[in-house]
Amino acid sequence: SLLRLVDFRNRSAIDSLLEHHPGLPWVPLCRQGGISAVLPNGLFISDCERHPKVLLYELKYRKSVVPATAAWVQRVAEQYTRPLAMLRLACPSSLQWWCQPAALSLISAALAHDKYVIIDGFLPNAEFEALLDACLRLQGRGQLGRGNRGHGRVEEDSADLLNTGDQPRKWCMWDDNLTYCGDADARAPQIGSIYTRALDKLVGCLKAGVGVVPAVAKRLEHVLFREKVMVACYSA
Repeated sequence: SLLRLVDFRNRSAIDSLLEHHPGLPWVPLCRQGGISAVLPNGLFISDCERHPKVLLYELKYRKSVVPATAAWVQRVAEQYTRPLAMLRLACPSSLQWWCQPAALSLISAALAHDKYVIIDGFLPNAEFEALLDACLRLQGRGQLGRGNRGHGRVEEDSADLLNTGDQPRKWCMWDDNLTYCGDADARAPQIGSIYTRALDKLVGCLKAGVGVVPAVAKRLEHVLFREKVMVACYSA
């Protein structure tokens, strides 16, 4: 079912709910005359009687979003995922295997038809580990700021969409920790020397058009700049 209603005076029903999600606070969940919600992932929304938009958003999202069918997943695997994996395995010594025309053909076909692509093994393991280590160091040094800060009027919204008090388990619009790094950022030079260098090479290959679906090369024709890299941590 999409929604299950529980009266806060029904203590056994409340206890049963909290048993599935240990750590949820009794207050502000259970209030006289109030409406609260607990999502399947264990997050809670309070004050729904005063600010219903968050609950309505979640209900509409769950009603509207349709999980991928088994046939769709199989099609993507057969058309893109498996062929790309075979190309990657066929040239293990190549650090940029995705630049070969056969790979660019598959990547651009996915972009043209499905509007997205996942390139598994985009970076060699050693480079990926170095990049991961750089990002973890940013987190360890406290250089990732809370994502629910500094957004002006949204931050001041009376519905507290950003959970500005950082209350555990409370629904939040931006519940991440992040920072933005340029190519020459001394805090994490690996981002520029590893990730964006490879990313720029891929975009350049797609723009060049060798083996690329023409419509994709055409759309990238005027792509000249990109934003900084967002390093984010979504804590469980």
